[in-house]
Amino acid sequence: MIKKTFTYITFTALWLVNPIYLGGCFDTEAEFSFGEAEMLTLLDTINEQSWTVEQDDSSYELTFSLEQASSDNRYEGASLDIMDSFASAYACSSRSFAAEASACIDDTFLPIIGTVTIVETETDTIVAEDISLEGEMLVIGTSLNNADVLLRTVDENTINFRSSDGKTFTLNSAEW
Repeated sequence: MIKKTFTYITFTALWLVNPIYLGGCFDTEAEFSFGEAEMLTLLDTINEQSWTVEQDDSSYELTFSLEQASSDNRYEGASLDIMDSFASAYACSSRSFAAEASACIDDTFLPIIGTVTIVETETDTIVAEDISLEGEMLVIGTSLNNADVLLRTVDENTINFRSSDGKTFTLNSAEW
């Protein structure tokens, strides 16, 4: 009997302190400290410089021309399966909010299209010119200090950038 009572009290207490009652998302709107203009300014930092990559014992310089994609041309080529579930969030200035109990995830997507030119630096030889890219900038949270850019070629090669300060990016990886 004591064990049953203890079990009942324990489960009742757990039910009462369920996170959804103590701080769940409810219907409150998140307050973002950035908008579309700030995301586009951050995206321009990729265009404003050349990026050096070491690959196969050679050094390459990557130059990008990226811009915001319209909803008409998003993902005409390659796509990521995980992004397909968020298809409605690709529209300009649209945000997606997913909530389970108090584990709210605030995220913002910016669809991107553009090109990259790759030059082998030692010989100054153009390896690839104006390779078409598609992708997105994804910001997790309500501030711009957690932004990732994932770009894909038609051949499913990827280029990844990361910004932890909302002002500049670092190149994480590049495949072509």
